[in-house]
Amino acid sequence: MTTPPTTIPPPVSQAQTLLWDNPAFAKNYLKSEHITAPCAAVLLQLTGLQKALSDPEYAGEQLVMLDQACGTGVVTKALMDILAGDRNKARVTSADFAEAMVQFVRGRVESNKYTHLLFNFGPFLLPSPTAGIRESHRLLQPTGWIATSTWSTVPWLADMRRAFATEPRLPVLPPISKILSAFNEVEERWDTPEAAKANLEKGGFVGVEAERIRGCTMWKGMGDLVALLPGTLGVLKMGWSEEERGCWGLKVDEIVEEWFRGRYGKGGLFGSGKGLLRRGGRGEEFGWVLEDGI
Repeated sequence: MTTPPTTIPPPVSQAQTLLWDNPAFAKNYLKSEHITAPCAAVLLQLTGLQKALSDPEYAGEQLVMLDQACGTGVVTKALMDILAGDRNKARVTSADFAEAMVQFVRGRVESNKYTHLLFNFGPFLLPSPTAGIRESHRLLQPTGWIATSTWSTVPWLADMRRAFATEPRLPVLPPISKILSAFNEVEERWDTPEAAKANLEKGGFVGVEAERIRGCTMWKGMGDLVALLPGTLGVLKMGWSEEERGCWGLKVDEIVEEWFRGRYGKGGLFGSGKGLLRRGGRGEEFGWVLEDGI
């Protein structure tokens, strides 16, 4: 791998901290793990971890992995399931900027440390994704692997627009490009295989592959979906003015919940969308299904 200049990612904004670094949000975020878990499993497969763990060439060697933007730990859990009874084969560090998600040493991690870096639904959430990818490159050993994922479309956006349309006075929802880059200081595209590949190469990675993969997520009931709506709406409200927040901040939650309960209260298809996985880059498309009452 080539060595790009070291770039320290910018600090997390106050808006991001208020959204993510919240114990109540972290608790509800656990319910979304069935959405991101399929991608976590694919990331582990793409990096060749299972093969490495059984390869005689690695006998006696310990793999050193970083679960970046770990959230509540869905990737780490998937890795522990693979390791089963022999967890000494790997050392895993879980990192996230939200203390409510994970407690992580704030000091700068040494260069060339990790053999594998897993970034499940993470790059597009950084203030500067490019800086984050360059930092990831710095952390990896020269022969290390990165596997990342993100959305290529926002699966719930079409239904959100329908819910917002029931109250014409609500602030207009931004286009998808603005939603996917809501956390960026400078807008960066990650929603196509071509953009993902280019961004990883710009960060110093070579041999990058990127593609979309299809998948399906099952909702067990309206309760799980409704519990996640405040976090989803929190992202949409990030671009609102203080006046809009004061007028609609709480009302919009009620409006959207009422619409979703009316539309999906007895189960049925919930939107459709695409997720993008990358091994150095690859990807996945999702359909969302509600299973209320079973």
